[in-house]
Amino acid sequence: TFQGHMSDQVATNTDKESILSLVEKRKNYEIANYDKRLTKIDSAYTPFIPFVFKYVVPLLTIISYYYLPELGIVAPRENPLLNTVVVSTIVIALYAILWHRYGDVFIKHLLSRISSSGFRKVIRNRMIGFFTFLIKKEFSRLEGQHHVCLKDNELVITGPSRKQIRLTVTKIMSIKETEAFYQIATKLHNKLGLCHLIPKQSKIMDENVYSKNLNLIFDAIRLNAPHCQFQILSEKHSEIVS
Repeated sequence: TFQGHMSDQVATNTDKESILSLVEKRKNYEIANYDKRLTKIDSAYTPFIPFVFKYVVPLLTIISYYYLPELGIVAPRENPLLNTVVVSTIVIALYAILWHRYGDVFIKHLLSRISSSGFRKVIRNRMIGFFTFLIKKEFSRLEGQHHVCLKDNELVITGPSRKQIRLTVTKIMSIKETEAFYQIATKLHNKLGLCHLIPKQSKIMDENVYSKNLNLIFDAIRLNAPHCQFQILSEKHSEIVS
């Protein structure tokens, strides 16, 4: 038997200014995540760069020198093996001296150039533009009036498009509070990283009435969905399905 008020309803309006604020916060969150992933990638390959320049580059130089005549790029040499050994000894000695004196400086300069390269900045700017486009598209669907009520053991969410989403109350598994919304999810939504959103504040109802009715709805969900978890999430964002 369903317990709780069946007629409690809340209505709210999410305006363009609120949407732009949400877009900006979400964009900053995604940019921070992107930069964090870049730092992680950098830390993965950076240790190999000194090894490559210290050992692989001189080795490839010697191998190339030996095989140039074989490839017909230069004229054949007399006694190529001895010639290569002599040249290799000289190259390795000079390279070792240069590496000892300038190796660390060179590697630091190279890594600095890589991290501040124009190509990398272009890619980052393109990614930020892509993030912004997707986020604006995602949040633009929230602009307008929202209505939420309990009816026939279901949580009925009506978004700005007037499309109704009906969630069986007993199947609701989580209600997560963020700065501007409550994220409502069933078990399937949690697996897919999706959620339905209910704004925390109303611009078309008295705030006290809105808050009271919303709490009555949540109380009914607590009574009828014993496995539902209520959480406060300040930074985590999910994709939107309503």
